[in-house]
Amino acid sequence: MNPPSIWPVTNADGLRAIFEAAEKTNSLDTKTISDYIRNTMKDFPGITGPFNIREDGERVGAKFVVYKLNDNGTKDVVEQ
Repeated sequence: MNPPSIWPVTNADGLRAIFEAAEKTNSLDTKTISDYIRNTMKDFPGITGPFNIREDGERVGAKFVVYKLNDNGTKDVVEQ
């Protein structure tokens, strides 16, 4: 059985963070929103739990596992 995908809910978390940043900054400028999310927004209450975004744009402490699917049908954990 394949593991369920966390991507829809992490994407929803990201979109909610963008909406809040746009509201808090009163701007739709992508640089303004990005700066706010990376530098001001802390412990955003996401669907998957509170999260922060690093300077490089990646989520801190992501709660998901990345699998590599092998040709023989087995899976290897790549990142956790």
